[in-house]
Formats: sequence, structure tokens, C-alpha cells
Amino acid sequence: MAMLEAMSRLSGKPIAEIVCPPGDVIKQLDADEAALIRYARAWPKSVLHALLHFLHYWSDDPPVDEQTRKLREYWRVMSVQNRGWFVGAAAMLAEGMLPPDIQEGLTRHLEAERYKRRADDAKKRRKEP
Repeated sequence: MAMLEAMSRLSGKPIAEIVCPPGDVIKQLDADEAALIRYARAWPKSVLHALLHFLHYWSDDPPVDEQTRKLREYWRVMSVQNRGWFVGAAAMLAEGMLPPDIQEGLTRHLEAERYKRRADDAKKRRKEP
């Protein structure tokens, strides 16, 4: 066991992954991952499926293109008041209805909104004791 622990430290891999036969996939869970699985097993299947759908939608797994990834990032940091026009603009962008100059202006506006939001969050954090 001591030899496996030493190999684990040197390789940076958990012991379970070292002793796993080639071609098999085994991953050792950390405490947070194990807790999530314990909770998920207690939830009704409908709740679990809704959570998985939510996570899949917001993940950046392929085949998400760069434009979709940026739109999701803007949505995450955008204020609630601005989300209405954002949905309309994103729909028009997806349909190819926005001219290139408006697309560029929209991108600049969204980036400014994101930086403003981050600056506001930083100010709030500095004020908190």
C-alpha cells in the first residue's frame, strides 16, 4: 500500500486510477463530488433530470461554438433589467438578422456591461467588512 501511495503522490493520480486496468475508466471522487452523488440519489428522478438538463445547457461542452459560449457568459453576468433586450438581440443574431455593424456595437455594449458588473461586484466586496 505504501508503494501505491508513493506512486500516487509522484504521478498526481489517485490510487484507484493507477490500479485500474488499461482501457477501463475509473475516477476517484473527492468529498464534494461524493456529496453531490449522495444528494442526487435521494432526489426524485424528475428533479435529477431537470438538474442535468440545466447543467448540460450551461456547460461549455462541444459542439458549443465560440459565439454561443460568449452569449452564455454575457447572460450570466448581465443585470436582470437588461436580459429582455438581450434575448431579442440573441434571437436576431441567431437568425442572421443583425447587420455586422450592429453586431459589433452589441458586442462592445455587452463587454462594457460585463466589466461594469465586475467592477460593481469588486466595490461591494471591498465595502463588506
